[in-house]
Amino acid sequence: MRRRFNNLLYSSMYPSLDGRAGQYIPLSHDLEHDELEQQQHYHTPRSRLRRITKARWFRPAVFTFIVIFLITLFWHTGWKKRLRRRPAPEVDWVEDAFEFEGHTKPHYLDAPMDRPVVIRLSIMSRVDEFETRRTLRETMLDGIKPSEVKLDYKFFVGRAEDEEVWKELRPRILKESDVVILDHIVDIKPRLSEKRFEGVKWAASVPHDQYDYAMTLDSDTFCRFHVLAKRLRHVYSDVNPRKKPALLGRMLQHRVYFLNTVPDDDEDPTRQDEHLAGPWYDYPGGIGYVLSSNLTATIINVEPPVAHHVLYPGDDVMIGSWVGCLRHFPDPNVQFETTIEPFEPAYPKPYYPYSIDTRIINEVVAWHDFKGRGGHNKSIGWESACIHKINLDEMRAFREMKEVRDEWDDV
Repeated sequence: MRRRFNNLLYSSMYPSLDGRAGQYIPLSHDLEHDELEQQQHYHTPRSRLRRITKARWFRPAVFTFIVIFLITLFWHTGWKKRLRRRPAPEVDWVEDAFEFEGHTKPHYLDAPMDRPVVIRLSIMSRVDEFETRRTLRETMLDGIKPSEVKLDYKFFVGRAEDEEVWKELRPRILKESDVVILDHIVDIKPRLSEKRFEGVKWAASVPHDQYDYAMTLDSDTFCRFHVLAKRLRHVYSDVNPRKKPALLGRMLQHRVYFLNTVPDDDEDPTRQDEHLAGPWYDYPGGIGYVLSSNLTATIINVEPPVAHHVLYPGDDVMIGSWVGCLRHFPDPNVQFETTIEPFEPAYPKPYYPYSIDTRIINEVVAWHDFKGRGGHNKSIGWESACIHKINLDEMRAFREMKEVRDEWDDV
């Protein structure tokens, strides 16, 4: 009885708060009243998050997570990239393939650069060149030092001529994120110029003041971007690629000027744009082509577009023709004539109402064919930037040579 009486007395002194008998009930003026009310009635998601972030364990936990994330990122982007590179094969090099020994390395190749050269590269590839693209990624493109070159690149392929083959190959190519598929162009040699034009258009798809050079190569050319960047920055330091037109390559000469006369939807692979004869101009041979971003934008902004239906192997002549047209079409004193008898005077419509004179850089030192292959063949040396007609095993073995392997980052 006494215990029951005490319980009743306790309950009367401390009445139940929502059934919680015996708990302390703060008065309205009590300092703890508001805090208790908030704890009991206002546990919103925001308040819970605030309590979690103020907890002692929160900052150490976040720090640990960031460290683990960075280690994982480093593993996937660095070590795995290095591990994927296959061992270099043994290559039986031709005699005098190299001329490093006995030749002093030029000082400018070790000179610092105040900023990287920004290049947008298009590589012409065939639909079935899976191994070629893989080798170029592993050797030429993987590990380029960002302090020297900021590179954005794409491979360009057309569609297979055989529809059944195309159905098989297209899904495989789609898995390669760095490949642009040109479904409207049949991937055959005669239409290489159309692929080349699409590559230059892609380079010009960003404002010209955001990059320095548009570059286009064939898949049998190996570029040492370390050497190219040093030459562009130190040997040709007076070139202002974002402000002035410039064309760099191993130059030849021609006097054919193409006019855009074939519609883009024409499926006849034998048709070619009409052409005229005019003054001699320089054009870059098939080793590779480098256009200043200013020149690239100038060419691509022409309306209607510049001629680009030129049968192989005239795709390199086509690029020189663009530059020649910019210079000579507006000049009333320059004479043009048709190329079919009877030869008659011709008066082509200028791209622009004024002449544009492009600086031509004939890269005799740095651009050449592999030794014994092609008209510009010579031994690979310290200043060789673009080597043409080199096979895949040679690319892989060359990358690992002690004279050049430090030009790339391994991790």
